[in-house]
Order: sequence, then C-alpha cells, then structure tokens
Amino acid sequence: MLKFKTLIGAALTLGVVGVSAAAADVDPLRTMLEDSRSQQKGLTFLVSGQQIAGVVLTISDKYVIAKSQAQGNIVIRLDRIDGVAGFVGDKK
Repeated sequence: MLKFKTLIGAALTLGVVGVSAAAADVDPLRTMLEDSRSQQKGLTFLVSGQQIAGVVLTISDKYVIAKSQAQGNIVIRLDRIDGVAGFVGDKK
C-alpha cells in the first residue's frame, strides 16, 4: 500500500510540474499584443516612461507595428516596451 501511495504522489508531482512548465511558456506581453491584433482593440504601450495608444497591426520577432489616431503608424521595438494596458482578451 505504501508503494502505491508513493507512486500516486510522484505522478501528481510530475503532473503539477508539467502544468507549471506549460504555464511558464506563456508570454503575457505577446498574448496581449496578439489579442489586440486579432480583436482590433486598442492598447496603451508603456515605452520609456511614455504612454502611446494604438491598435496592433503586425508583430515580428523584434518589432510591433501599431496604428494610432494621433500618430498614424507606429513601430515599437519589443525590447523597449515596459508594459501594455488595455481591455483585450476580455469576453465582455
């Protein structure tokens, strides 16, 4: 009986570790950018202390291209983005 409990405990531990590893692969920044692109909803980009509003048009490995009412098309380096804010991904 002890061996069975040990096997169950090990299996549950491996299952939790597997779920944690899969969740760690999700990039929340890229997820919000993709949601903005697919839903055509705006984001506020936080870049070097500045706030830039726009809707994502395309995403590459190094850049995101967005459109803005105030500035037209905007090219932002992904490594310069401090964060994004917006109501993308909501089911509302």
